[in-house]
Amino acid sequence: MYRSRKVKLYLTKEQDKLLLHQLGIARWTYNHFLALRIRYYKIYGKHEGFKTPNAYTLSRHLTKIKQTTKFSWLNDGYASSGNSL
Repeated sequence: MYRSRKVKLYLTKEQDKLLLHQLGIARWTYNHFLALRIRYYKIYGKHEGFKTPNAYTLSRHLTKIKQTTKFSWLNDGYASSGNSL
């Protein structure tokens, strides 16, 4: 049996801005790593011995990206979804 619950949030302008920024970071990160996995597949294809990038490799890659000045805005977001606004 599936259950659902609708919740309406009444956010302040500051909370709304922070939430949109956090969602933008999550969306960009997801799309970036999806494109990375697609490029790996196109380059290496499906054959014996090919290993797709695992969570550890992608985590290291994200850390390197965050250290560049071009993507320094990624450091503004929360590291996990357990943090509240």
